[in-house]
Amino acid sequence: MHRCLATILLLALAPATPAAAQGMIHVPAGEFTMGSTRGDADERPPHKVRLAAFLLDRFEVTVALYGNCVAAGACRKPRPYTWHSKVPARLRGSLPVTGVAWRDADTYCRWAGKRLPTEAQWERAARGTDGRVYPWGGPLKCARANFGNFAEAGLCAGKNPGHPLPVGRRKGGISPTGAHDMAGNVWEWVADDYKPYPGAAGQTGAAPRRKVVRGGSCCSYFVMPRAANRVAYAPTLVDADIGFRCAKAAKATKKRSRNQTQRGGKTPHRWPSNWRRGQGAKTQAYWWYVKEERRGDRRQGPATDGSSTRVSQNSSMDRMACMYSSRSAGLVM
Repeated sequence: MHRCLATILLLALAPATPAAAQGMIHVPAGEFTMGSTRGDADERPPHKVRLAAFLLDRFEVTVALYGNCVAAGACRKPRPYTWHSKVPARLRGSLPVTGVAWRDADTYCRWAGKRLPTEAQWERAARGTDGRVYPWGGPLKCARANFGNFAEAGLCAGKNPGHPLPVGRRKGGISPTGAHDMAGNVWEWVADDYKPYPGAAGQTGAAPRRKVVRGGSCCSYFVMPRAANRVAYAPTLVDADIGFRCAKAAKATKKRSRNQTQRGGKTPHRWPSNWRRGQGAKTQAYWWYVKEERRGDRRQGPATDGSSTRVSQNSSMDRMACMYSSRSAGLVM
């Protein structure tokens, strides 16, 4: 009975999941080391970066998702490429969208209520906080990511197809934060202008006409898909293996109230702030739940096995009450 009652209350009170948060991973706030001594000069020096919590798309933005923006008149059409014909028609919508310039990527993310991730956010999501070289934390392997084949030449020629795959196919390469395809498949535009890291030796100034791409691609055979690797391109560049994903600020976690702290973390029973008396079915369902909770000891007996779990003595009545309450609250069980 209590399980049914709890379900009703949760369904009635729970806020709807924001559409922008669907398909995204949560990356907690904290510090990580950005950069590397193992790669190119522009990855040096490694330095500590502290980030607020944020959300990042679990997958690269797909052809189908980007097509919604085009259909709405907000985005330009991406440049078509012949390699799409190598992928079965039923899977083409789940390919990462390519043939988009930096502005196209930025426009889509804003249209979707998001934004492009910063370089730091992208690298944090790709490598976690333990300084790993590749998102999966182990040595470089062709089976972990779609990379290393350009025109049947490269480390993974004959093992990887030489063109982008539908997103999320290489599950062995998932990052520690749960993001897919952070190594290989397609390069990904990020928000930043390309510039040297703080304290970089022999590098001065910024290049505002160049933007950063991250992650390597299917066709990278001379650049390995290390999480710290960074490449700069003109923001107008459009290519068959450059795509993107979006990010969004995470909502701050509410602090415990004074009452919760004084009561050992338990919240005292109160009328929910977003409810008002006289709202009909929802109000009835809520107070019915409270009433049943207070009468629980009289309606339920001790478990037969001596445990603390109680077993309802009138399951038929419980089911009827649950059904009535669900319908009254306008919920579908």
